[in-house]
Amino acid sequence: MKSFYNSSLVSFEKTKTVFSMENKEKTLLTFDSIQLCGVGRYGSGITDVKAYLETVERVRGLKPEMIITSHDFVPLGFMAKGEKGINEYLDFCVEYTKTTTAFAVKNSKLLPKEIAEKYNSENRHLPPLNGRKMEALLIAAEKE
Repeated sequence: MKSFYNSSLVSFEKTKTVFSMENKEKTLLTFDSIQLCGVGRYGSGITDVKAYLETVERVRGLKPEMIITSHDFVPLGFMAKGEKGINEYLDFCVEYTKTTTAFAVKNSKLLPKEIAEKYNSENRHLPPLNGRKMEALLIAAEKE
């Protein structure tokens, strides 16, 4: 961690993510780094699911008292407070990753774009995922 004013920059090399931890209040700014769904039509920037899950656990290990993301992460919102709220937020990130990976594998006979279309039609309550995201999930599943 490098100090910058009253905050520290936290860098996770494997996932090329950077976070900012405000030291006094232990508020962690995660930007887009843990928002698995990505931003609507742009999908997720996650290409290494294993590294993403490791990053989520490293965030948990920082023991922040508040997490603020760059925008809403449906269905969680843009903020989590307290140990319980943060653990629920991060647990959802992990479970959602596992669920979407299982969906991609179950439908792996389809093209990634078709998997995404099927997923989106069956999960209208969540932000849409794109073919690049499904392809990343399939690649991660093959590595395991």
